[in-house]
Amino acid sequence: MAGSAHRAVRGGGSDIRGPVGPGRQAVSAREIGIVTDSAADLPPALARQWDITVIPCLISFGSETYRDEVELPRQAFYQRLRAAKILPTTSAPSVGTFVEAYRELGRRTRTIISIHVASALTNIYNVARLAAESLPELNIHLVDSRQISMCTGILALTAARLADEGMSAGDIIARLQELLPRLRLVAALDTLEYLHRGGRVSWVASMLGSLIDLKLVVELKDASLRLLDKVRGRRKSLQRMIQHVLESGPLERVALLHTDAPEDAAEVRRLFAPYAPPSGIIETEAGATIGTHAGPGAVGFCILTR
Repeated sequence: MAGSAHRAVRGGGSDIRGPVGPGRQAVSAREIGIVTDSAADLPPALARQWDITVIPCLISFGSETYRDEVELPRQAFYQRLRAAKILPTTSAPSVGTFVEAYRELGRRTRTIISIHVASALTNIYNVARLAAESLPELNIHLVDSRQISMCTGILALTAARLADEGMSAGDIIARLQELLPRLRLVAALDTLEYLHRGGRVSWVASMLGSLIDLKLVVELKDASLRLLDKVRGRRKSLQRMIQHVLESGPLERVALLHTDAPEDAAEVRRLFAPYAPPSGIIETEAGATIGTHAGPGAVGFCILTR
């Protein structure tokens, strides 16, 4: 952890969206600011409701670079991804972006918890660390989620809830560390093309010739992607994914995500509904960090087991 802080940036082109959700007091009374990045795929409504600052990652198509969701909405991203001959690249926000956001948060709090996707997979955590180290007047705690997408988002939501309940930063960090081994992402891929083109998963190339008409179910845990299943047919792959989720054990939090596959996600939600935990199912469309590598058509779950 690094000492330093960050708060929600608001206004035109801001890093976080909108007003406080219904049923919650204005969060100016909260003594701890919560920050994450757009690779956490946190739904904007939840970010607003829990006053979580979301710093946009960068997406580049050739020489054109955009701030995730701020300048390139998800729908536009997937339209360009499907047509792209060369895959886009994703990169961390600049140190200056983090510094600006932390300073803005520092106007109302001296303590910030900044929770980011796996440092083994992206440079976001390290950039946040550099920004935190440049602001010694703030008490900024960094958390490496060792995960991506809503596995990171679940941690951010948990931190915001605990902060609202008055828990100290140290105790929140300790609680989050306890949750890390219980986070898991399970997904059914519609294509291997994007993983292969991205070149970041070594076992994909060796399997391509043997996977004609087969669909893969994969797991990301502790920043490592592994194969869980290969089955014939899309529907069977979705069913097998649900089976793997249920075999993980009792579920505390569940997020359902997809990469431009809303119809398949709706079907998965219908099939999974009888098994949903009391906390319900968070739904979100995954952004560029997952979409670039999984490709369009993927459906997955981010889960926190008990």
